Amino acid sequence: MSDAAIPNPGWSDQTQALRENVSVRPDPSRADVPGDNAADRARTIRRLLRLAFVLDTAIEIPGTKIRLGLDPILGLVPVAGDVLSALLSLYIIIEAARLGATKKILAMMVLNVAIDFAVGSVPVVGDVADVVMKANARNLKLINIEAR
Repeated sequence: MSDAAIPNPGWSDQTQALRENVSVRPDPSRADVPGDNAADRARTIRRLLRLAFVLDTAIEIPGTKIRLGLDPILGLVPVAGDVLSALLSLYIIIEAARLGATKKILAMMVLNVAIDFAVGSVPVVGDVADVVMKANARNLKLINIEAR
């Protein structure tokens, strides 16, 4: 999928602008990290946007404004589906740490995934909650992604 073909997952215009030009607030302590340049950071952010899109909002229910992704579909498989979804969500947190997110932000991201996992584990109610919560999109907003 080309960068220009990333569909609008219903996020803000600022977040949507990341399809074209992406940057993250630089962390001065990471200036000496090999491969930590603007192009690498942009590729990482685009990869995270794609993953969050697939997990949270890839499918629109016809005739409604409701969007869902792989997360609630995986949640239909007892235990294993929720575990797999949480593992995919943890990847976003790992990449956020590599991008220089603070410990406080990382803790908030882990809490989002933990709540999503706990609520999502409840049969039926959890699947509906997965459609509404969209923990991955929330986590992307937490890492202070800025379009320039």
